Amino acid sequence: RDRTGPGRRPALVPAGNDVLFGAPTRRDGGLFNSALLWHAGALRIVRDKIRLVPVTEDGLARGARADPVPWRGDRIAALICWEAVFPGEARRAARAGATLLAVLANDAYAGDGPVPRLHLRMARLRAAEVGLPVAFAQATGPSAAIGPDGHVLARMEAGRAGSLDAELPRASGATLYRRTGDLVGPGATLASLIAVVRRARRSGEPRSRGGGA
Repeated sequence: RDRTGPGRRPALVPAGNDVLFGAPTRRDGGLFNSALLWHAGALRIVRDKIRLVPVTEDGLARGARADPVPWRGDRIAALICWEAVFPGEARRAARAGATLLAVLANDAYAGDGPVPRLHLRMARLRAAEVGLPVAFAQATGPSAAIGPDGHVLARMEAGRAGSLDAELPRASGATLYRRTGDLVGPGATLASLIAVVRRARRSGEPRSRGGGA
């Protein structure tokens, strides 16, 4: 059920703490995969998942675009699990004024395989691309606090129960990728091709020989 607004504290939320977590919510539009924030005695939906996983999430409703949510002087934007793979979602959040990205993931299905570690790498890449710190919370680990340059500041390995206490730096400012978006990739490819062509032309030019009559 949708329990947004003031009310009793959900049983899964520790007393005296603000908690951002993922859970299904059922509303008039259907069943959503949602990120919820418990803060100041109220539970609110921060975001509904937009990028649904094919086949496994066919029964869920697709969410709508949502602005970052103010929280203790920051503006949080949540990416839900697979959405960390899509750079456009992080870029839109940054352009909308987010100062912190929270990636909520559950890769328990992958067991000890490479998926959880790859997911963390994707979160690190999103941080570096848009210049925002990332709190990466993965149900079975690894989880991490990631700086706006993509470096891991604190990490909890897979299979461990516990919490991380880390101070995340502020956003590093608008990166080139945040300003230009997907033009960075084609632009870098074009620049590389131009450099290769110029080098090939230079190597094909006849070399002048010294000496005289």
